[in-house]
Formats: sequence, structure tokens, C-alpha cells
Amino acid sequence: MEQYILIAICLVFGGISLRLWYNNFSSRRQQRKRFKRGIKLEKKAESYLINQGFSILGEQLEYKHSYFVNSEETSSILTIDYLVEKNGRLYVVEVKSGKTAISIKNRSTRRQLLEYAVAIECEGVYLLDMENEELSLITFDFPNRAVSNSKDYRLVSFLILIIIALLIIVYYYIF
Repeated sequence: MEQYILIAICLVFGGISLRLWYNNFSSRRQQRKRFKRGIKLEKKAESYLINQGFSILGEQLEYKHSYFVNSEETSSILTIDYLVEKNGRLYVVEVKSGKTAISIKNRSTRRQLLEYAVAIECEGVYLLDMENEELSLITFDFPNRAVSNSKDYRLVSFLILIIIALLIIVYYYIF
């Protein structure tokens, strides 16, 4: 009787192990297929960009991006798909494929493009959806930059109002 229980336990664990191995194998196979397809579409993107009037300046370029953590300089390497030029303007192009990554609403895609916009001096960042062959110029509004300007204008406006008020007071006391 104990032998049957031991055999049953071994069969259950063997079945679970086989299922886990198959899931892992299947996942890796799908990942390889997606990777190969992504590389193929990225190569296709080059001719697409040229047909859209862009000049390809570089492919898979690496940029060192520096930033500070607790006043200590740190850096990361950013790899962009394409650096292109059109009408004398420089752009970064990120090529995406798949179901979710092709959308700017995808958090990872949006953050990646935002990082490019901040770190690389260019006119803009394009998102190239090779699934549908759609090219979208993505621009970001940096409100913190605008707020600092508006604070400067508010301070100048406030100082002008004080000067006008003082001139009115002086005018009434003199006349």
C-alpha cells in the first residue's frame, strides 16, 4: 500500500515537473520567434524610413546618458534604433512591433521615448509601428520647464504692480 502512495506521489511530481519544463520551453520558443520577427521588421523599417524621405545617419547607436543620484554622477547607455535626418532636422526613431508595445499608451514604450527625448538632443522622437507601418511623431510637454518661466513672469509682473502703486501714491502726495 505504501508503495502505491509513493508511486502516486512520484507520478504527480513528475507530471508537475514535466508541465513546468514544457511551459518554460514553449515560452522561450515564442520569445525567440518574436525576437527574430522584431529583427526582421527592424530591417524592413530602414527602407520604410528612406521611402518616407528620411536619411539614415545611424542604426543601433549607443548614447551615454548621465544623471545624478544623491549628487553622485551616474550614467546609463541608451541604444536607439535609428538616428535620422529630414529637412535638416535630427530625429530618433524607435521601431516597435507586437500587440502592445506599438502604442504610446504602453507604459514601457512611453517611458523609453521620454528618456530619449530628455537624453538625446534632437527635434523629436518618432515611434514606428512596423505592424501597421505607421510613423508617429511623439512630443512631450515638460511642464516643469514652463512653470519656472511662468514664475519668472509672475515675479516681474508683481514688481511692476508695486512700482505702479508707488508711483500713484507719490503722485497723490505731490499733487
